[in-house]
Amino acid sequence: MFRGARTTFGRFCGEFAPGGIIDECTIEQRELAQRPPTNDSNEGGLGSYVVCQRFRPATTLHSYNGITMFQRNETQKFVDCMFRPEDHVYVMRAARDMDRNGLERKRKAAQVAFDQQLVDAKREKTREKQQRVTED
Repeated sequence: MFRGARTTFGRFCGEFAPGGIIDECTIEQRELAQRPPTNDSNEGGLGSYVVCQRFRPATTLHSYNGITMFQRNETQKFVDCMFRPEDHVYVMRAARDMDRNGLERKRKAAQVAFDQQLVDAKREKTREKQQRVTED
């Protein structure tokens, strides 16, 4: 199962050994080379969206983005300090107008069209491959 791991592990550990590459780096070089152990910062947004879709499948991408930005930007504090009753009315009306514009429907239609292009291209490629095989 772990064939070759012993060789690789030895090579990896050698970098940390006294006199090794990492051991001889300056503090500045170590700080420049430091990387997070995982790419959670990249997966965080996608993972959060997947979890949201699992529990609320009817949530649109635009709604999810709005809710997420509202939470991350601490918009509630701004609203509490600055909004007057007419501001709330305006924001709700603007949100309804955005929903009425069908942005999510258009986004989904564009995704379906793109997916269909990929399928068509793959089918064409397969057809050309079969044609070459039958010609030979």
